[in-house]
Amino acid sequence: MTRSLSLVVMLLLGGCSDTTPVTIENRSAVLLQSVALAGSGFKQRIGDLPPGATATTQVSPSGESGLSVSFRVNGKEVALPPSGYFEGGGGYAVHVTVTPELRASVVAELQQY
Repeated sequence: MTRSLSLVVMLLLGGCSDTTPVTIENRSAVLLQSVALAGSGFKQRIGDLPPGATATTQVSPSGESGLSVSFRVNGKEVALPPSGYFEGGGGYAVHVTVTPELRASVVAELQQY
């Protein structure tokens, strides 16, 4: 019986993750250089993101978090304030869209298992 319970626990935990997937999409007409995402307890560098491109990464927030986005455009630093809301411990998926005006739209959705 103990072995069966262990197997069930391993299977259940195998689908769980403490990380949150973040997808960032560049809908502007310019190259976003040195893209970085930051939040509660993490900073994740993405690198360069050409116009129309999308990148996905995993972040590990420590508790409740918003998401800050920063990048360079033509030598100018752009740092956008935190927006959106998600929590550490998994369960959320976050999508960031950089608009043609170089603003960020952050949508965080609680995923169903």
